[in-house]
Amino acid sequence: MSSNNNFRHYIYTVLLFISCLGMTVAGFIWLPEIEDEFDDRPVLAGVAVNHIEQIFAEPLPEIDDLPDKNTGVAEGDAQDETGADDDAIDVAEESDEDDSEDIEEAEVYDPDEDLDEDADDEEFEARMAELDEAIRRKKERMKNKKRGNKDQDDDNDHYDTDRENPSDGSSSAVDVHYDFIEVGDDYFDDALFIGDSRQQDFGKYCGMDNITVYADRGYQIYDTSTKAITDSTLGKVTVYDALAVNQHRFKKVYIMFGINEMQGGAAPEEMTKYYYRLIKEIKRMQPDAIIYLEGVFHVTKKLSDARAVFSNDRINEKNEILKQVAKDEGIVFLDLNEIPEFTDADGALVPEATDDGMHLHNGYILLIKDYLYKHALEYKYEGDNYPYVELSTLQQQLKEKLDAQKPKQPVTDEESERIRRQQEQEAKEQERLQKEREAVMADN
Repeated sequence: MSSNNNFRHYIYTVLLFISCLGMTVAGFIWLPEIEDEFDDRPVLAGVAVNHIEQIFAEPLPEIDDLPDKNTGVAEGDAQDETGADDDAIDVAEESDEDDSEDIEEAEVYDPDEDLDEDADDEEFEARMAELDEAIRRKKERMKNKKRGNKDQDDDNDHYDTDRENPSDGSSSAVDVHYDFIEVGDDYFDDALFIGDSRQQDFGKYCGMDNITVYADRGYQIYDTSTKAITDSTLGKVTVYDALAVNQHRFKKVYIMFGINEMQGGAAPEEMTKYYYRLIKEIKRMQPDAIIYLEGVFHVTKKLSDARAVFSNDRINEKNEILKQVAKDEGIVFLDLNEIPEFTDADGALVPEATDDGMHLHNGYILLIKDYLYKHALEYKYEGDNYPYVELSTLQQQLKEKLDAQKPKQPVTDEESERIRRQQEQEAKEQERLQKEREAVMADN
């Protein structure tokens, strides 16, 4: 009897092992095939698949977080360049082989395994709620302004605003004129470039090794707070955290997004909210920086005609939205389509500038560089005029990592005095925050 029981236990064990093995194999085969089904699912579905991807040895297609469809926000509708940009490259054919190239290993934002990410997520959500409220108030103020009002949100003397009042009752158009100067390479010593693959290509091939680039292939405006990019010192880190760790480091910030988001289907007002958020975070972390918002430059006529989602008409519509964002925030809009060598008789990108209809050859990237040289504002700010923002636990650990890798240099008297003032500012800020916490605790 005992031997029979042992035999049955053995059989059950074997069957259980075979069942588990079968389910694992089915997962490898089944999950990649349902990739598209998850595109329309809520956040939990995307999170679950991302966790499964981290467990499997073979990478699955990256599933980005999506909010509820009713909101119209394609928050995580990001694809790698091979997904968003390479779709445009292969206008004539979309084969299974191309689809296999779209699969890229999901990048998990975890610079150190022991970082307290829950606390960071809570702080981020609270900050986003504050930004949403600030945006709501700004829109309310704009609605209440009378047409022809020339007031601006920011006290900046680099540009003037002229308003025209059309007779058809439409909203007033605003023309902004900037006092541009021509600059050289040293102007960009403290410049940061944020964006997608087009911005990444600019960083690689513009010939300036003195700039900092936070850009990646397939990157979208929705990704800046959640998806990691590669910082040469910090490693994998989000743009928001990199801005916080490098407070007051950048004096000029260039933003270039737009082409990847065009296939997401998000409502313009929802997409615009992410631009406002990024700009406000830049102002918070780099408060003395000049911010340049670069427009989306056109694609070739062939690509525009073949893929309606990337049409130049849609690009023009998006650029109008970006112009309004720039005016609302008092920053500089740069229309790269003004570069004469970029445009053919149809107003499209000249075919000889690109192989895929979208990404530029190196020579045309240098034309963007020349354009930025001639469309710069004089930097008029000096010193750290604003207190430093308190870092989260995660950001503090990243800052310690950054400080540990900085080369040791002899401290001059001027630098020593600057550090002393900075420490005093940080101490005062910490004291203020502590008093606020104590007051809240006393009220409770």
